[in-house]
Amino acid sequence: MTHPRPESFEAGQVGWTGAEVVDTARARGVADARSGQLDEWNFDPEKLPTYLAWLSTEQERVFNAMPGNDRTRIERLQTQADLLSTDEAMADVRIARLETRHAEVAENVRNIRSRIDALARDDERRRRRRRFLETDPAEDNVGGAEAVGPEGTRWEGPFTSPPLPDRVKYAILAGLIAIDIPIQVVVFGFFHGRTQLEQVLTWIFAVSVAGIMVLLPHLAGYFYRGRHATGEERPIVLTGLVLLLPGLYLAAVLGYLRARVLLVPPTSIDENGNIVSQGLRSAAEPLHASDYSVIALFVLLLFITSGISFIIGAARHHPLRTAHENATAARDAAEAELAESRTEQAGRAERRNALEAERARLENTATDRLNEDRGTVAEAFRSAKLAYLDGAQQGLANPKASDVIAELASRL
Repeated sequence: MTHPRPESFEAGQVGWTGAEVVDTARARGVADARSGQLDEWNFDPEKLPTYLAWLSTEQERVFNAMPGNDRTRIERLQTQADLLSTDEAMADVRIARLETRHAEVAENVRNIRSRIDALARDDERRRRRRRFLETDPAEDNVGGAEAVGPEGTRWEGPFTSPPLPDRVKYAILAGLIAIDIPIQVVVFGFFHGRTQLEQVLTWIFAVSVAGIMVLLPHLAGYFYRGRHATGEERPIVLTGLVLLLPGLYLAAVLGYLRARVLLVPPTSIDENGNIVSQGLRSAAEPLHASDYSVIALFVLLLFITSGISFIIGAARHHPLRTAHENATAARDAAEAELAESRTEQAGRAERRNALEAERARLENTATDRLNEDRGTVAEAFRSAKLAYLDGAQQGLANPKASDVIAELASRL
């Protein structure tokens, strides 16, 4: 702790010996005596020399300033502790909210896991029934009691092979569209001319129809896979499956048209510009292939592309598994956030306790340290007064003055 010091010398730490004050006072006493400001009549105990009176005034000033330093520090520590207490209160509210959210998410994980375990038991029961390995007597009860799956059957956990990555799905869908486009180009090109505008229209129709033929089954499969999800819109699932019917019809018709365009009997133009038949009933006749086989080829090709698109749409995890993974991720995130908040709260509490301990230490020892510091300062100024008188005695070199100074020093 640093106390104010007289302006005539440096300020120092508590516990200083006052050597600088003493040296300054001694030199001042010699100077005042040699300059003629002092003689044997200036050392009356009732009227001290000016410098001694100034030292007494400075001593009182230091005494008056000393208690304020500790009090200021104590108040600053208390303010910091109060701010940390406010932060702790706000953090407690946040931690309580995080604990509530974590409990809710953890409960969701348990509920989802129990539903998945129930599905696993049902699946195992059906598998055993199909294999004639077990007959569930509960289903034979009057009233249709619910069948219970085999004991101990549970979900194996999210450790099975994942579905196709999204980038692979998109690549396959793009490949299916690329397969369909040439078929549609031939079909629509047959009905259009050879001008540039008609070719542009042909490609627009071809790409659009190919995209619809692939994306429609894909969306149907996607919605069909999510039919078990709670809150899923059942009409959307039904609509997707219903739209498969016109999709299959389009596949059949477009496949048939592609085959019929390919099977058009070949012709040639004679020297007069007339179209002349080459005598073939069908373009497939030289290949010894029937028209029906060619038609079936293109129809099945479009069916296969639609079926693959449907499978890709359905190639994702069961909705309950997806919900379990999302809930688990949310639970882990809540746990991490809660742990971080608790760690920060513990740090704040530790800092606040340290501040309060320091404040209590200052308050408990303030009186003792103040008395000790006051004694140190008083002794330093008394030594300075004696040094001033000693310097004055040396400067005067007068036996009468020495006796008066000695008597005054004994009274200090």
